[in-house]
Amino acid sequence: MKPPLNKVPEQVIRLIIIFVLAIGFLVLVRTLLLRPDFGKYGHFRASAVDEIVAQPIQYAGHEACL
Repeated sequence: MKPPLNKVPEQVIRLIIIFVLAIGFLVLVRTLLLRPDFGKYGHFRASAVDEIVAQPIQYAGHEACL
C-alpha cells in the first residue's frame, strides 16, 4: 500500500509548509510584542491603569474646582 502523501500534489505540500511557517511566525511575533500583563483585567494592559493614574489632572470637572 502506498502512503497517502504520494497522492497529494507537491504544490499543496509546499503551501501547507508555508502556512505552518507563517502561523508559527505570527505566534512568535505576538508573544514578543504583547506585554505580560495584557489580558489580566480584560482586553487591555493592567499596567496602563497605573500609567493613567500617574498622569497629572488637567480638567476634573466643575465640582473638583470648588
